[in-house]
Amino acid sequence: MEKVLNALGLGEKALIDELVEVLRMPSVSADSAFAPDLRACASFIAEKFAEDGFEASVEETGGHPAVLARWQKKTGAPTVLIYGHYDVQPAAKTDGWSGEPFEPWIEGGKLYARGASDDKGQFYCHVAGARAHL
Repeated sequence: MEKVLNALGLGEKALIDELVEVLRMPSVSADSAFAPDLRACASFIAEKFAEDGFEASVEETGGHPAVLARWQKKTGAPTVLIYGHYDVQPAAKTDGWSGEPFEPWIEGGKLYARGASDDKGQFYCHVAGARAHL
């Protein structure tokens, strides 16, 4: 576990920069006008997995695209499933936001943006953990 935490610590700034980039993507699932942003977000996540040696792809589902990433470099290794979503609900500053919802900002040591806690932030922590572990 120490190796994983060290890897995360050494790459913390890069991981936060990646998360900020994901949070900037208005991947609103409830409005078809944002379909290109949903696809861009899925592609970005798949690319990050691929950069770290995963077999990664964006899969069609009949709805919004899903990211599938596999690490199949050790025969007999256990399967770990990470489930999360990179889509968000609509947001506008007029909804009561202190800043623009898709322009992340840090205040009081906390990162704010649409999806920062539901669910892009949590999901991206799992992504970063898997990448650091492997």
